[in-house]
Amino acid sequence: NVDFATVTIERVLGLPPDAALSMFLLGRTVGWIAHAIEQAAHGGLIRPRARYTGPRPTA
Repeated sequence: NVDFATVTIERVLGLPPDAALSMFLLGRTVGWIAHAIEQAAHGGLIRPRARYTGPRPTA
């Protein structure tokens, strides 16, 4: 569980009580920025190469 790990790090390092949430949000934001930069470099949205082979959805 990631929450357990971040809270443990927060307590061991003596960080403020909301530091775990801040670390999570910072990591998520950096990831989004990295995806945006990668998509801009490729000229559009990055699509997965996998194909869905299950039953077709019904409306």
